[in-house]
Amino acid sequence: MSNKSSNLLFLFALLILFPTGIFAQCCSSGSPAGASTFVGLLNKKDLRVIAFYRNNYSDTYFQGTSKDNTPTFLKNTALKFAGLTLGYGLTKRVTVEYEMGYFISKVQRYEFTSDKITTVEGFGFGNGFVSAKYGVYVKPANNIEVTVGAGVKFPFSKQPQFVDHVIIPRDLQPSTGVYGMTGLFFFNKGFPEISLRVFSLNKFELNGASRYDFSTGKYNADYRYKYGNMLMNSIFVSKKIMTNFFGVVQFRSENRQADHVNSVLEKNTGNEIIYVSPQLSYSIAGSWHVAVMGDYPIYKNYTGKQLTPKYSWALSLTRDFHTCKERR
Repeated sequence: MSNKSSNLLFLFALLILFPTGIFAQCCSSGSPAGASTFVGLLNKKDLRVIAFYRNNYSDTYFQGTSKDNTPTFLKNTALKFAGLTLGYGLTKRVTVEYEMGYFISKVQRYEFTSDKITTVEGFGFGNGFVSAKYGVYVKPANNIEVTVGAGVKFPFSKQPQFVDHVIIPRDLQPSTGVYGMTGLFFFNKGFPEISLRVFSLNKFELNGASRYDFSTGKYNADYRYKYGNMLMNSIFVSKKIMTNFFGVVQFRSENRQADHVNSVLEKNTGNEIIYVSPQLSYSIAGSWHVAVMGDYPIYKNYTGKQLTPKYSWALSLTRDFHTCKERR
């Protein structure tokens, strides 16, 4: 047996023997938030392609709103994620979107003794999304848009991931392996006379329940692992700072409910984080947009003891294809 397999087997045994000793919901399954501020409606027959890359690192424990320095096996987590979003304007009021992403790596590093450090890594496709957005109130002359949307969250595979024939921890799985639903509310108000735009995005994710029991490595009709639902509220302020350069400041709150196993609360899951996220973007001919951004948490509140984000940054590239002369 390889050293990698031995490390995974040792870790899997620890997860069974000490199920509340691993705290890593910050690196939980699924797809991290995208890196784009392009969330409104598209013009009829316009196509938008967004590619982005996100890098996260976590090494600080919190319990409630305070740091927790109690020694643990799990020292840090990191992820690298690449995503793609496709949007298409079906009509003046309806835009459809498809989102997918791939975890290049999801890493947990354990230190069992001073001379033994074990790294466990997952990778693969995260959950995908198919959604539609409808413009409830769209007034281009007044630079106002109110849009609502809904969609389906789906796994590319319902089978858990194994590395060297050993199942990796639930938090390192690239996908939840279950279906879910999403809903959103978007409001935009532009002030072209001062090159300023203010908009908000409110998004809700409802997750399904998995029948796969990681402690036994089998599907069980009587077992239900329910991933916590997520509510995200964001306010953006965008300002043109010079020719083709735009500055954006985002204030975002993320509330993740605790997971449940057969309706029983899963320890060390669930949190609320408030971020300030600055962004700088560059526009080329009004069709290409390159952006870099970072996340800085200013408030953290965790249920139980969990690893919390230390830093997160992202890059995005957006391209609009205008295929119809008709505009709103």
